[in-house]
Amino acid sequence: CDSNSCSLPECFCPGTKGPSTVSRDDTPQMVMLTFDDAILKEHKKSFDKIFTEDRINPNGCPILATFFVCHNWTEYNIVKELHQHGHEIASHSKTHRMPQSFWTYASYGDWERELEGQRDNINKLAGVPISDIKGARVPYLETGGDAQFQMMTDAGYTYDSSFMTGPFIEGGVWPFTLHYPPSTVYCSNINCPKRSYPNLWEVPLNRWVGPDGRPCPMMDACDRQPKDKDDAKAFFLKNFNRHYRGNRAPFGLHLHAPWFQEGGGFKLNAFAEFLDEILTKDDVYFITLQQVISWMKNPQPKHLTSQFKPW
Repeated sequence: CDSNSCSLPECFCPGTKGPSTVSRDDTPQMVMLTFDDAILKEHKKSFDKIFTEDRINPNGCPILATFFVCHNWTEYNIVKELHQHGHEIASHSKTHRMPQSFWTYASYGDWERELEGQRDNINKLAGVPISDIKGARVPYLETGGDAQFQMMTDAGYTYDSSFMTGPFIEGGVWPFTLHYPPSTVYCSNINCPKRSYPNLWEVPLNRWVGPDGRPCPMMDACDRQPKDKDDAKAFFLKNFNRHYRGNRAPFGLHLHAPWFQEGGGFKLNAFAEFLDEILTKDDVYFITLQQVISWMKNPQPKHLTSQFKPW
């Protein structure tokens, strides 16, 4: 990928360098909180504790998250409510079926039934317009190669968020377009796309560093888990600061909602404290993945972000 011939807003090369029009010090720290899988009534406790009226971005707007929703067990009235509050709803497949290898080798038709089928469910059962459902994350992060990405292109998706970056990259990888097939540094999944998909963005999952110093694809998937509230808060802050003090690539908090309820809820309490601490900064924005891509297409220095319409 040659950045001379691949330029914004249409094209962006994968890597740890952000858009060249905004310096690192002028770059707002975007934070992407994402939840995968079914949305149940018992998760509402966590959501209510996280999304309080006083937790706002520096522009005065509420902090937002992206929900990758699958069908089984989902209570669509809660999905509807989340969407009405401004959160983004995206497709995470209809069945989330086993075995994991099904997804790696799924056909074009399988992907259509799964991702498009779930887009229809979200539309019909939660009243979310199809035009608002622009992204997908695949079950188990088992990307389906060209069949998946051709289907997503044909169906008019804006982005996928399923690539796991290589285990040890200095600095986070920025979202990028799929004009060029990604190397294993940017897609360490089994079946990455081999062809060009110029209309699609990829919002990769930058690996976290677990409490034991080992890499994990999602914050709730580390081999060693935080053991108490202080441990959890330190874990969150350490990973946030790798981005905030590093190259300012968007920071992903990717997890499954039940994780917050495990162990008596200490992780949720630690997370609430972590939120309050980083939201005191005037350049930290909790936004949806669609909002991240809007910024990528039209990068704004942080002193102008309060007037940036998509945020």
